Amino acid sequence: LDEYGYRLQRVYGESPLSIKLTLDYHMQKLAEEVMDKMVVSGAVVIIDILSGDILVLASRPGFNPEDVSAYLNDEAQPLFNRAIAGYTPGSIFKVITAAAALENNFNTAQTFECPGFVTIGDQVFRCWIFNEGSHGTMDLKNGFAQSCNSFFIHLGIHLGSEKMIETAKEFGLGSVTGINSQRVSEYPGLLPKPSELENDGSIANLAIGQGKILITPLQAASIAATIANGGIRNSVNLVDCIVNKNGDIIRDLKKKEWKRVISRDTANKLMEMMSATVNIGTGYRADIGGYGGSAGKTGSAETGMFEDGKMIIHAWFTGFFPYVEPRYAMCVFVEDGTGGGTSAAPVFAEIASRIMEWEEIR
Repeated sequence: LDEYGYRLQRVYGESPLSIKLTLDYHMQKLAEEVMDKMVVSGAVVIIDILSGDILVLASRPGFNPEDVSAYLNDEAQPLFNRAIAGYTPGSIFKVITAAAALENNFNTAQTFECPGFVTIGDQVFRCWIFNEGSHGTMDLKNGFAQSCNSFFIHLGIHLGSEKMIETAKEFGLGSVTGINSQRVSEYPGLLPKPSELENDGSIANLAIGQGKILITPLQAASIAATIANGGIRNSVNLVDCIVNKNGDIIRDLKKKEWKRVISRDTANKLMEMMSATVNIGTGYRADIGGYGGSAGKTGSAETGMFEDGKMIIHAWFTGFFPYVEPRYAMCVFVEDGTGGGTSAAPVFAEIASRIMEWEEIR
């Protein structure tokens, strides 16, 4: 019937053929158990860094597939797959801004001041530390680890919108990852048009992941996988192969394409900054201790929506583990969280620690 070989039954007779996914049963089960305890609404995606295989694709709230009709009018939208839906990225986009800077020979020793806010025209952009004070003088590594809005706004304006958008596209943002060709519907995300980035205020928004930009948790996990893979972006796969009733592979359905999107030197520097985020920065709750360490980036995205007079914040943490010889990239997304460091990072740590513990004993 299509390229996935459903016509193969004509060749192999009427014996049943099955689609095998790349999902790892144990990891998927483990991630969902953690989510059921720690995430009311959100998503977790884990990618094998070397192969691009999706090992976990989980969304909450969940549902019983044997009674789908019971959830059609549920306000919590359990049938909506949050792992492949688009959301404002907030500060996890600073990974892209930093990558653009490094690829364009930005002097990593250059500093910008953070007085707790930045004024651009009649707009005031607050850093998250505003109510407590300021970050003071920041360089790229510390600005990244502390997720300093002031630093990244200055950096974004210094770079200009074209370099950030170009780098975002290289990482696959604004485009489907490719699992749609494997019969899985996914949202491509959204990047602002050049006409929407004609002033410093809009460029400032982009640099810190706000404004007219949407990415999916799957794309966020792919960003971390690309960095941990030395700057090489692999094709992402959810469908593995077609097998017969004996488990024999009838047809391999994996895409095996790859592309270098940033230099190895840039990737290494980003890995160091993501490690600093966990060790000395906003992502310290994502630390997995004696299991080889972890690295990543927090994000707290303003949605512009309010509930009980309070703005709804979406929380992100995207990263990889272990830090030495990385194997897995993971994105944790929490709808209506308190912040990336407080809502998403602990979920990352719990899942990553349990995976590493399981690998030690299996």
